[in-house]
Amino acid sequence: MATTKQQLETEREKLKKLEFILEQAKQNAKRSGKTSTPAVKKAQDAVDASRTRVSEIEKVVAKVPETKLTPKQLKTVAKQEIQKELPAGIYDEKIINDLAVLGLTPEAFKVGGAGAGVLVYMGEKKGKVTTPVGGFVTPTKVADVALTNNVIQSFWTDSAIQKKVTSALIAAGNSNATQLDAFATWQTVVSQSAQLYAAGKGPKFTPFDVLDMVMTKAKGKPDVTTYLDVPRQAELKEKLKGRIFEYIQKEPDDKDPIFQNILNDIKSIYEKGITTTTTVDPKTGRKIVQQKGGVTDALIASKIKKAYDENNVDFLENKSLEAADYFSQWMRS
Repeated sequence: MATTKQQLETEREKLKKLEFILEQAKQNAKRSGKTSTPAVKKAQDAVDASRTRVSEIEKVVAKVPETKLTPKQLKTVAKQEIQKELPAGIYDEKIINDLAVLGLTPEAFKVGGAGAGVLVYMGEKKGKVTTPVGGFVTPTKVADVALTNNVIQSFWTDSAIQKKVTSALIAAGNSNATQLDAFATWQTVVSQSAQLYAAGKGPKFTPFDVLDMVMTKAKGKPDVTTYLDVPRQAELKEKLKGRIFEYIQKEPDDKDPIFQNILNDIKSIYEKGITTTTTVDPKTGRKIVQQKGGVTDALIASKIKKAYDENNVDFLENKSLEAADYFSQWMRS
């Protein structure tokens, strides 16, 4: 059975709803050009009755002396209320005590509350759950949780955590990672894990799960750099003319189509630049640099040879003879 105070709170909530309905009825009547309607009268009667009921209960509550709890009782009540909002299976007395000491209210552990980032999910552990009837205790697996700040500070006392985080940073490309770098990373992933967990109302990712995801993402992004060093048009022309002269013993004219094709081809390669891609070996942390593109003497020589071999004098003469033969055949037909 509800207490008098609980009855009062229930009636007050009911009164708020009835007052809202009354206001809506009045607005509808006004839009219809009326001062009152049956709906307005009915809502007003309900509001008046509820106000009377609230007043009567308030008088009763005022006569009942307030029960004062001892500090110990208040602490026990706070712990019980907090535990109601925590995930099922969390019965760690130390954690409950620590949360009560922090002064967090049960509301802090509701969705979006201030306590959402206080607890970190660390996996599962063996535990016991008490059944609602009969008090039987059933062995099972329960969530292994800890206070966020305690997990963050454990970095300085747990060498295994230090080693794991530092190794992850090196594998992701930071071969010069310091202890402070590793601590900053650990602090970040623990906080992210706690925010995701949301005191049992969100997904379960341990700090190590978050660390692996962050580092995997970092390793998946190689460092790509493109270097551009395009010579001036006049310089490139003179350079190519000299190389062509060496090959065909004749300097090409600026309007020579073969020369123009070679010039444009080489120029486009220069404009693409030299691209270097830096990746990190996940096992050793060593950087691997791969380079692509660029113009070399060998590349220029191959372009000149290919162009002039396909367009040498004999080749052009053969083509001219073929054309002349075709013209003669056409004239005879």
